[in-house]
Amino acid sequence: MLLRTDDGVVVARLVDGTLVKNARELKHMLRSPRAWAFDKSIITTAMQHGAKSIRIEAGDTGNVFTVSMSKFKEKAFPLQRGYNLQLALVANLWDIEEPGHIREEQLRLI
Repeated sequence: MLLRTDDGVVVARLVDGTLVKNARELKHMLRSPRAWAFDKSIITTAMQHGAKSIRIEAGDTGNVFTVSMSKFKEKAFPLQRGYNLQLALVANLWDIEEPGHIREEQLRLI
């Protein structure tokens, strides 16, 4: 299922109970504080359709950020930057898989 902002722009998708977003970390992550943000309507729609987690795949760095939907809802703060109302969660509350760490784990299994 594709997830759209109130403006109709597709920004994420719902896959097997996970809200998945492809983004560029260096461009799309908030800088102060370091956080990931979503339109509130995206979070609401994803939850209405059974989303239990969020996954952001950063194409420029290879990092993958994950968090449970319940943690996001509990810890996120509202944000208004002149567009749609957003909810943001600071970076240190996300689980982060870094590409180098994944390779090290894979090599250890061989």
